[in-house]
Amino acid sequence: MSGGAVLSRGPAPQPVPVERSRSQGAGVMQGGGATAQEPDIPIDVPEMSEKDQAKLFKAPEAAGSTLEALQQRLMKYRESADQAKQEGNGSKARRMGRIAKVSAFQCPVW
Repeated sequence: MSGGAVLSRGPAPQPVPVERSRSQGAGVMQGGGATAQEPDIPIDVPEMSEKDQAKLFKAPEAAGSTLEALQQRLMKYRESADQAKQEGNGSKARRMGRIAKVSAFQCPVW
């Protein structure tokens, strides 16, 4: 071998004791991939009343019966389908429309 590069394997890998990997967060996931260690950063989340949460998420008032809850759900699917049509999102409009159609068909009491 004259003038060629020599490759070496380097040091042999050493096993990590199971106790160390669990207690110190060795960064190994169950699937075998490595995870990054994230520092614990406190997040300041403001407290919200139920009324404010309902307003934020556009939630209807709590249903008094199962039938009323199903009617609210049907109206939500219909509204979502209409909104998706206005936005030009045909896939979502069809999906929400199918759900509303099946829901209305299965419960003809409405």
